[in-house]
Amino acid sequence: MENGPGVYLLFRNRQLVYVGRSKDPSARIAVHRRNGRPFDHAVAVPCDPADVAWIETALISALNPPQNRLGVTTPTPELPPQQVVRVVHLPAPRDAPPPSVYSLTEGRALATKEGLRASYDAALKAGTLPSRPRNPDFAGHGARRVIMHADLMAWFSVMNDERVKAGWRVA
Repeated sequence: MENGPGVYLLFRNRQLVYVGRSKDPSARIAVHRRNGRPFDHAVAVPCDPADVAWIETALISALNPPQNRLGVTTPTPELPPQQVVRVVHLPAPRDAPPPSVYSLTEGRALATKEGLRASYDAALKAGTLPSRPRNPDFAGHGARRVIMHADLMAWFSVMNDERVKAGWRVA
């Protein structure tokens, strides 16, 4: 299996149970197996890094996998990885819409392009960045956070307005 970002789907008894994304889906699937997430088949779909977030979100919204909202359940029996993982190559969509949600790392990359990296990092550290838990059911300390596209664009607008007021030239 090739290494690279992608979305992966976990199945148990021919039913989809979980959708996730990772920089290395093969390694992430192995972690799920070691941690006891129940599944007997996995499919990894390599994706362009810019598309991973919106593809994962769209799949979760459309397919409603039960473990994307519930906790981990019983352990899975050991199976050799070559029997579990299959790679599916899909062509990248043309003119794909922007993702509706970004990881905080993806948000930082966009802030860097906007010339707002330092402000983004400061807002993230201060807790003033409009981010939210990726999964509201697990919103405790250390939960993965995301930022919605609309919230990030509004934050960019406010930050650019502040730079204009301070006398900066904004392209």
